[in-house]
Amino acid sequence: MPVFGGASGSTDSISMITVRYHIASLCAMILMLGIGISIGLILGQNIEKHQADLTKEYYHRLHDLRQEEQDDTALLSQNRQVVSALVPHFSRSLLSGKRVAIIRTGDYSDAAQNAADALSLTGAVLTSSITITSQLDDTTERQRAGILGNLTDAPSASTDSGDNSNLYHTLVEALKTGTSKHQDVQSAVDRMSSFGYISYSGNLQQPVDLIIVVGGSSLQSTDTEYTNEQAREKMTIDQLTSNGEFTDEQVVGCEPYAAVTSSIPLFQQEGISAVDCIDDPIGALDIVYALRGETGTYGLKQGNRLLLPAPLTGGGS
Repeated sequence: MPVFGGASGSTDSISMITVRYHIASLCAMILMLGIGISIGLILGQNIEKHQADLTKEYYHRLHDLRQEEQDDTALLSQNRQVVSALVPHFSRSLLSGKRVAIIRTGDYSDAAQNAADALSLTGAVLTSSITITSQLDDTTERQRAGILGNLTDAPSASTDSGDNSNLYHTLVEALKTGTSKHQDVQSAVDRMSSFGYISYSGNLQQPVDLIIVVGGSSLQSTDTEYTNEQAREKMTIDQLTSNGEFTDEQVVGCEPYAAVTSSIPLFQQEGISAVDCIDDPIGALDIVYALRGETGTYGLKQGNRLLLPAPLTGGGS
């Protein structure tokens, strides 16, 4: 009996030790879990705080950038107002008595109005504003014969589109010589207008001294092909400056700053002065001096080296 009693006591002791071991292990696990949770919470709070700090920092940077943009916009607006106020002072009467025609081959009608506005205090007379439309691209020989009438031998009846340079030449003749003594030329121009190949305001009665060609296309062009607008533009300038009709100095090109496809390279290729921002006060000032004989490419776009004509920068009279 004592033996069995001793064994039972020993078993009870072992059982107690096992229970205590399990309790201690469980407590250790709970403690470790608690420590892990605490560390996680601390790390989570630190990460959250760090993210909050970054968010605040980015917000402040964004706010500062927006403020800088607003300040720059306000400064640009002030500068434009200053230049706009100076334009009349520097352009007044510079083109006194000059008769000017505007020919728009591009897509931007507002640019033609900007060019007209630039002449308002120069003393120039805006005789006419002409738009050459895309319908002129597709004329047939028969249509051209009907328009030109007695101005040229009637070509053979054909429905094929072809060379319409005679139509451009007739328009240039109207500008060069006036139509007061050339009713046949006036009639041809009127037929071009009635068929929708051109539209014009003003009159062509008297010859003009200076031509503004308003270009710029709203379509994207490849590097190797002209847009239809540019093709019309090139034909216009070629006819204006060929055979001594007008000199390069009498023809000036322009376009709005935001033109999708710029006409400036074509103007440069044709050897005429040009302004790339006719819708900006700087452009309004530049075109007056270009018409006065200051040669070069003026404007705000990258690559166009002249911002202002030489007389306004101390480089000429």
